Amino acid sequence: MKLKKLLSGLPVEVKNAPKQLDITGLCAHSDLVVPGNLFVAKKRGVDFIPKAVATGAAAVLTDIYNPFLNVPQVICASPEAVEAELANRFYEYPSNKLSTIAVTGTNGKTTISYMFRHIINTLGGACGVIGTIEYDTGAYRRQATLTTPDVLTTHKLFSEMVRHGCTHAAIEASSHGISQGRLDGVSMDVGVFSNLTQDHLDYHKTMELYAAAKAELFALIKEDGLSILNGDDPYVQVMKERANCCVLTYGMSKTNDALIHIERQALSGTRFTLQRGEEIVNGRLPIVGIYNVYNAVAASLAASHFGYPLNDIVNTLRTFEGVPGRLQKITARGKCTVFVDFAHTEDALRSVLSTLRPLTKGKLWVVFGCGGDRDRAKREKMGHAASLLSDVVVITSDNPRNEDPSQITSMIAQGCKEGKYTIILEREEAIAYAIEHAEKEDVVLVAGRGHEQMQQFSNFSRPFLDSEIVRKHLKKKVELV
Repeated sequence: MKLKKLLSGLPVEVKNAPKQLDITGLCAHSDLVVPGNLFVAKKRGVDFIPKAVATGAAAVLTDIYNPFLNVPQVICASPEAVEAELANRFYEYPSNKLSTIAVTGTNGKTTISYMFRHIINTLGGACGVIGTIEYDTGAYRRQATLTTPDVLTTHKLFSEMVRHGCTHAAIEASSHGISQGRLDGVSMDVGVFSNLTQDHLDYHKTMELYAAAKAELFALIKEDGLSILNGDDPYVQVMKERANCCVLTYGMSKTNDALIHIERQALSGTRFTLQRGEEIVNGRLPIVGIYNVYNAVAASLAASHFGYPLNDIVNTLRTFEGVPGRLQKITARGKCTVFVDFAHTEDALRSVLSTLRPLTKGKLWVVFGCGGDRDRAKREKMGHAASLLSDVVVITSDNPRNEDPSQITSMIAQGCKEGKYTIILEREEAIAYAIEHAEKEDVVLVAGRGHEQMQQFSNFSRPFLDSEIVRKHLKKKVELV
């Protein structure tokens, strides 16, 4: 695209640019610059302008003119203010060409997005996903770097979806992403709120500010769109107050617009009914957890907004295989049942353990830790929840990052009942210990990291996928018998 066309009508001043300069792409990270790109230098990005130019940037968008720079410069008082419009222009407003949902909440974002994709794909559409685990643009899947990527990446991914024939898209909207404007310029038909519990207070400081950040999503939904809110969550009113469109609530409380009733729970799955108005549909999920029924209902209501019959939608979920690292069941013949889950907050851990408790015939084990350089206030609370709701607690490392793992585990242990826990710092040893000592009818929950493939330490990272470690040691146990 010509630079002149890209910038037409925007509050910018162009210095030293030829009239017909071609721009091959947009980039805000100097390591990712491709020759011919317009490099968007936001805040500290100005320090990386020389690197971007050396890599091949054809022009630079910045807030201060540098007379010593030998490439065209686009000067704007606030590069962030025009970034989304530049992305939309360059990629030809891709989100306008998709039926798009944005999902926010502390827990459940990934599962709702995956369920929505499963529904749409099963019913004949094609759905892309941008979220915590992966970026799926229809033809290609790549490992995610951020739950909600930066503005330029987000619009580029939507563009890929359009090019690859997607009809729908689901994007996870993190509180950081919303606060930092990463969804700016995105056309969103449906907003979904799953729940809100303590997390990220190292960033947002208070629950009120955390809730307010999440609620901003619903001010961004199109006026003729729909906000689908968990009406049983204490923060639902905060979300309602920011909604810019019609609101539909769901939950088990009779005050909700869409009512959930749980019929039966087992380790093999969950049966439920969903009532919306006069319509009642029966559903079955091959995964466990009442909260997963909530997730399924949220995804179903989102799909119904786009014209799919509710009964057809709910029927597709009978074949939903789950999400990697989200209450992912791993078994071996005649041995204990193991679940790997991303639960890394007190509420998430309580929910998973409360789900597994009544379904466990033997002892319920939990193996978990807490991440370093993150909210410290939740550590003792998670330890208390673990010792209260399980029979055996094995405290171990998560992603220690720049903290001493032994200090993190000690903080967790402060919340545990005396004599109720064992500390094994090495995560694989902790998982192996639980599997080795668990009996056939026991259930072992390995929590905290879920789908994450790398374990992060202060000065290095190493490959570590909980599900692979579980399979390895379950296999060993089978071979020892």
